[in-house]
Amino acid sequence: MPQLYRFDNGRKIGDISYEQLKFLNDYLANDVDTEFRVNSNTLRCLASYGADPMLISMLDDALGHDSWMEFVWCTDGPPTQWIQVVPAKPVRRSRRA
Repeated sequence: MPQLYRFDNGRKIGDISYEQLKFLNDYLANDVDTEFRVNSNTLRCLASYGADPMLISMLDDALGHDSWMEFVWCTDGPPTQWIQVVPAKPVRRSRRA
């Protein structure tokens, strides 16, 4: 069963059916992508195109007060982060004479 996760924080949005995933791919993806970007206007458009009301509600709850969100889908558990942010260590500079 496909699962949706927010891309920015990895928080699970919820489980969806394969029909709902096909709908998202049909209306949001250029290719067979695993990531989508939505805002409140996009959700209203999806609803007008006949999206499952539970799917729209789930995405709207996950969007919250943010202006937009990017989310990914996967079938085998939470996705691994592609980018790991590592704090820089201070470097001691030598004095030049």
